Amino acid sequence: MVAAVMAVGCSSSSKSSSSPTTSAQVATTSAPAGASSAASSAPATTAAAAATAAATGDPIVLGSVETLTSPLGAVNPITDKAINAWAAWVNSHGGVNGHPVKVIIKDDGGDQARSVAAAHELVEQDHVTAFINVGSGALISGWSDYMVQHNIPVIGGAVFSPLWSTSPMFFPAGGTFIEGATVTLEIAKNFSFKHYGALFCAEAAQCKLAIAFLKSQAAKVGIDFAYGGTVSSTAADYTATCLAAKEAGVDILELGVATYDTGLNIAKSCDRQGYHPAWIIPGEAISNKYLGSPLFNNAYGSPADLPWFADAPANADFKAAMTAANIDLTKADEPLTATDAWAAGLLFEKAVALSGATGLPSSADLLAGLAKVNNETLGGFVPPLTFTNPTNKPVPCFFVLQIKSQAFSLPQGTQVTCNPPAG
Repeated sequence: MVAAVMAVGCSSSSKSSSSPTTSAQVATTSAPAGASSAASSAPATTAAAAATAAATGDPIVLGSVETLTSPLGAVNPITDKAINAWAAWVNSHGGVNGHPVKVIIKDDGGDQARSVAAAHELVEQDHVTAFINVGSGALISGWSDYMVQHNIPVIGGAVFSPLWSTSPMFFPAGGTFIEGATVTLEIAKNFSFKHYGALFCAEAAQCKLAIAFLKSQAAKVGIDFAYGGTVSSTAADYTATCLAAKEAGVDILELGVATYDTGLNIAKSCDRQGYHPAWIIPGEAISNKYLGSPLFNNAYGSPADLPWFADAPANADFKAAMTAANIDLTKADEPLTATDAWAAGLLFEKAVALSGATGLPSSADLLAGLAKVNNETLGGFVPPLTFTNPTNKPVPCFFVLQIKSQAFSLPQGTQVTCNPPAG
């Protein structure tokens, strides 16, 4: 997944340890082969939405470490707003076990030292019960062992690290890291493409590793990996790259690049050469901006959770909560980070319910509930999740979106595509 690569390759090395903090207000008041269903008999309605009594008592305090700013400017501009929207929705519908939810968010600025400091502050000063909707990419490696030592569960977020599959304290609320890198191959095969190509950033060594990894997995999936190349985001023209992919016979080309602008410039260069492959835009890199150019018609994406635009019962509360919070996902740069946040909230609520706790849930309660998660889709909002083995819990299934006539669509509805185990 390109986002995972960029999270490792472009992080800052600043020594600052301050962690700006925000807090959510506590309120009282027919598919191709390879697809499988993520639908459940019950829609993804929050437990709180069914409650009528006002939330009372002490709040359930949750924490989140997110990269909201960086030396290059604002990033993940909507993820904190989305988790706040979930908390506000829950609290306005009775809370969890009658208790309001409070989310304390700390911005690590894309810096490892600040990320570690933020995690320690949330545990030692704010006394959080769990982390939720973590958005710090690969920086979680700096404090993952700390969470194990203190038995604090980390529930959902941007799952751009293998730790989400292997750490006993990390619980993904959607498709996971390595599996996301290879499901694009499966999508291409399922939609009858024959020759896969991939372009990744030239700025980070990890990008070259991503190309080698995809090439190694293509044979297992059953598709020809015909071309892999690196591109600089500052290049004036990509004609040579387009011609190389065209000469190799690539009919679907992955854009593993850092920004939409780079992707658009690549598509324009290819267009000038009369080369019009289908495109794959991995993970959370999908943006509303891609609707702005007809060059991206017939582009595909692999969201880890049900996409924000889906007209499905599983999205009903999500859409209502975003509207109530004045969040317009049709204008957001990275709308899938909002679905990540909502999925994390749903998984937290499910963990409480499965734990059997009737009052204020503890960290131990949450861990007990999470251990019971088995083939759980949270009402169809996420691919099947199973956490019965705490150190082996990859989620190899993803939803599939497509751009047609400059609009998003779901070519296989709410079914998910799953890939073979990577290795």
